[in-house]
Amino acid sequence: MHIQQFTQKTLGVAKDIPNQLLTGLTVGQRLDALVMTPAQTAQVVSLKVTDSLLEIRSPVPLRQGQTVQLEVVQAGGKQVLKLIPPNQNTSTVSRSTAPMLFQPGQQVLVEVVKLLAENRLLLESKIKLDNSSKAVATQQFDVDVSKLDKTIKPGEKLLMEIVSVKPLTIQLKSEPNQREQQLLQRIRQLLPQLPTTLKLDGLLHALKNAQLSEPVRREAQNLLQNVMEKKAVNNPQALKQAIQLSGSFTEKQLLTQPEIVHRDFKANLLRLLAVLESELTRNIKTPIGLNITSPPVMPELATQPHALTLAQMLTKAVSADKSRTSPMELSVLQNLLKEVEGIHAKLQLNQLSMLDEPETTTAVTSWLLDLPLKDKVDVDFLQLQIDRHKRQSESEQGDVWSVQLRLDTQNLGPVQATVTMHADDVKIVFRAEWQQSAQLLEDYVTLLHEALSKLGISIEHISCVCGPLSKPTLVAKHNLTRTNSLVDISV
Repeated sequence: MHIQQFTQKTLGVAKDIPNQLLTGLTVGQRLDALVMTPAQTAQVVSLKVTDSLLEIRSPVPLRQGQTVQLEVVQAGGKQVLKLIPPNQNTSTVSRSTAPMLFQPGQQVLVEVVKLLAENRLLLESKIKLDNSSKAVATQQFDVDVSKLDKTIKPGEKLLMEIVSVKPLTIQLKSEPNQREQQLLQRIRQLLPQLPTTLKLDGLLHALKNAQLSEPVRREAQNLLQNVMEKKAVNNPQALKQAIQLSGSFTEKQLLTQPEIVHRDFKANLLRLLAVLESELTRNIKTPIGLNITSPPVMPELATQPHALTLAQMLTKAVSADKSRTSPMELSVLQNLLKEVEGIHAKLQLNQLSMLDEPETTTAVTSWLLDLPLKDKVDVDFLQLQIDRHKRQSESEQGDVWSVQLRLDTQNLGPVQATVTMHADDVKIVFRAEWQQSAQLLEDYVTLLHEALSKLGISIEHISCVCGPLSKPTLVAKHNLTRTNSLVDISV
């Protein structure tokens, strides 16, 4: 018996659509629709779009009151509406109390209050209203989780990501402690790649002395060309732009200002890494060396097989093999790859260290980055840490800002400067590991005090000490000893 396959052809597609509904719509545009009658798979469901009712044979089970989306597609030479099946990882929020303003991509920490009937959950979130007080707003969500393949229990904490606002559609992710474990695992992967000090000496030396291929040389020069000059540090606007392009905010630049990514430090590092890996891969696939017993066949050898000596044959073989990389040049490429990978790993570690939990109740917000600076002969990295200590009560006079600079130069050695600002008062403390550097800074403290006073800055304290530099607090925050160490030395 022959069964017509008309059901599959029309599954999820509405063809009889009022003309006024499609007026002004383009292919790819989506509309929100409300499910008026429940339906199982392949059953006809009634949908309400604005003031129109449509009937569609649904490809998935739908529940009355559920909000779905219809997309305008081209079929049979005309525009039709196609039902977009709800994502299995997303849930639609049908009811909530005290609605707040959400944005797509926003993440909120929620707790499961209780299980409701028909595969629904009651979620609750507590969001701090502002940084100046401890006032917290409570928001509850009635969520359909019939598409989730995970059993959720009351009291469990989840991460809710806003997929769309109209209708409010969310995605529930693993609880935050699992997210933290993933971050720590990534940090453990990066730590072995970190260099003891950030340097680009190998790259600078290779550009001057090594025979680099044109793609490697071009990307290396582009990387260095977009590094800020040391003498421009005194220019506030240039420093601000250098911080934005230091690589710590590359992903944000891709979303907001993609036209300037070619100047971004991390983006240029990635391009240089790709070229170095390509060169090394090509040379691994193309064996290095000459087969003396069976040299390459030249056209002239085919016509004059005995006219050339062995030395002449080797000379022509080397000339024909110029596209290959010598063992020395291959070693240079390997060292460059290791150097650039180390800097990239450090940059990624800084980015991971700056990630906070979705809850914004932490008292301190920190930013950590390594800012590359160049002069005519060298490239150094200035480690910059900015901490914002939020005020805990209305009686406090604003937030406390702290900026910590760390720099290791050939002349001064490791030097650290900490500038703390609260209201109109500023504290400055210099720390140098070398005694002669500490003495040199101490000699200029009075001059610095006078210069800052002329700018109208109230100096509460300024001093210089000799001693070891403190480690970034963000690195200490992600200390791995509370999970599992890289090396277990316990007895």
